[in-house]
Amino acid sequence: MNLATLTLKRFRSFENETFTLHPAKNLVLGLNAQGKTTVLEAIHVLALGKSHRLSKDEDLIRIGEETAHIAATGKIKGAPVKMSLSIGKDGKRVKFNGQEMRRLSDCIGRLNVVMFSPDDLDLVKGEPGRRRRFLDMEVGQLTPEYVKTLNRYRLRLKERNAILKAMATKEKYDSTTLQVVTERLAEAGEFVVRERKRFVEALNVELTEIFPVLAPLDPQLAIAYHGSAADGLLAALHKKERHDMIQGMTSVGAHRDDLGITLGGRPARIVASQGQMRSIVLALKLAVARLLECATEDPPVILLDDVFSELDRPRRERLVDMLGNDAQLFITATDLDDENRGRLGEHRAFTLDNGHIEGVDIHG
Repeated sequence: MNLATLTLKRFRSFENETFTLHPAKNLVLGLNAQGKTTVLEAIHVLALGKSHRLSKDEDLIRIGEETAHIAATGKIKGAPVKMSLSIGKDGKRVKFNGQEMRRLSDCIGRLNVVMFSPDDLDLVKGEPGRRRRFLDMEVGQLTPEYVKTLNRYRLRLKERNAILKAMATKEKYDSTTLQVVTERLAEAGEFVVRERKRFVEALNVELTEIFPVLAPLDPQLAIAYHGSAADGLLAALHKKERHDMIQGMTSVGAHRDDLGITLGGRPARIVASQGQMRSIVLALKLAVARLLECATEDPPVILLDDVFSELDRPRRERLVDMLGNDAQLFITATDLDDENRGRLGEHRAFTLDNGHIEGVDIHG
């Protein structure tokens, strides 16, 4: 899976620029705030329908404009493809090979991407919601049915909470409807949790191989799914029903679960250094890339934003060596020394200046 061209029109700081891409490695260089991360963000939006920065749609449109447009050509499993995504006041519209997608979620799983950004350190040290978003995004790429079921779960959760809130304020008591919604919530939630657990188990297998190579001197890395409903979601919801009525919200379920990350058996958020946290997140993303390639028989596009910052030289060298030549890479940096560029092998480097391509340098 790789992209041949990428066009950005009225997208953030870009007015109208087209990148002719290298099939293997692409460097996006420039000073801070020149649009480097925006290039990777555009690919992420095209593949997953939303920004990794969790921006509002209107924040993706260039200031003073009403619409933004992202388009790409490339190959998926060797077959030529064209993809485009438009953003306007009425939301987003996606086309794949000229056909408009009925739902935004229909585009997920067509162009698979794995992205690392500095904000991903929150996977280790942030709140549980950040780790749940990671699980939902990556499982969604692997299992198309997951996205639809997760959306259904969120809808049922919203319905149940509305009923519980009405009960808590004594506005209305509707036990029958509560039971029906609870059963539907549990059905969707069990599927979500089951798929998340399967993903975590598979990810752990990959991490046992990847992390010792990336960080050979660090303690063992492991992840575990921490569910809030040990005995099944429906049973847990019934058990907590009185408590939920008083609080006016649902206290157990997929929306309360977490991903535990340990280093040497201890919580990584407590014991890991900044460099170790980066290595942990990179190992997680590389493991996801392996799972996606195994599932689709096509390597995903890998997006690495400011990846070399705060990594010492040995870790940088091991990372570059591990990236290999199978997946198409996009790497941003303010600069990259000749040694690291040499280790990348053949690549194309784009230098940006305030949302414009100021130069293209081809190596190899």
